[in-house]
Amino acid sequence: MEEGLHLSNGMGFSPALDNFYLIDTILRKVYVYDYHASTGDITNRRTLVTLSRDEGLPDGMTVDREGFLWIARWFGGGLSRFDPAGKLERVIKLPIAQPSSVMFGGKDLNEIFVTSASVKWDSGFAPSNHDFSSPRGGGVYRIIQDIQGNLEFKARV
Repeated sequence: MEEGLHLSNGMGFSPALDNFYLIDTILRKVYVYDYHASTGDITNRRTLVTLSRDEGLPDGMTVDREGFLWIARWFGGGLSRFDPAGKLERVIKLPIAQPSSVMFGGKDLNEIFVTSASVKWDSGFAPSNHDFSSPRGGGVYRIIQDIQGNLEFKARV
């Protein structure tokens, strides 16, 4: 469905199912496409967000009920929440450098679960001031918010 990606990661859909979001981690970009639910086609790719090197690499992503994107920032030590126009709305810092993905859960879908990675990746993609001796991660974190997520789609593999 798409070509020319460097490292495809987080995917999500707008609540109205008219937009599809996709992260290209190495380029630090979040793309938005027009999504055609009747056919499953995506068209009209445009860049919604570009992270700076100091913000880390965008990795896993989910979309909340209000249509805001939650992005785990590998080497960035936290989560960023962007509105549907791509404006940064909030940042949540975590005590680890490598959050890898984010998902809503819990009975009311107001609990954010963040996975993280413990593997050391000595990469030139890290921010210039990144401390490779800082805690990388490896655990799962739970954050309770006053924002609700959506049920995610199940893959048919």
